[in-house]
Amino acid sequence: MRTAMIESAVRMELYRNRPCALRALSERFSQFSWNEVFAVIDRLSRKGTLVLHRRAEFDYEVSTRPIPAPSLARLNMGREGVFR
Repeated sequence: MRTAMIESAVRMELYRNRPCALRALSERFSQFSWNEVFAVIDRLSRKGTLVLHRRAEFDYEVSTRPIPAPSLARLNMGREGVFR
């Protein structure tokens, strides 16, 4: 339950203010521990939902992964693989 709350808060914050420094993001959620916030970010980055960029030796930037638009060909293909 708590993990879901943190995940939701992180996602909303990143959609509003992307990208964001990892340290700044964890400081915005003072009601959660740094470890809890980092664990959620780590899990989401491994899942491919978030992206971590290393800006400096101990500085990371967190952003959302762009959602790819579905290809037109895939939308127009029927079950048989024929364009309609």
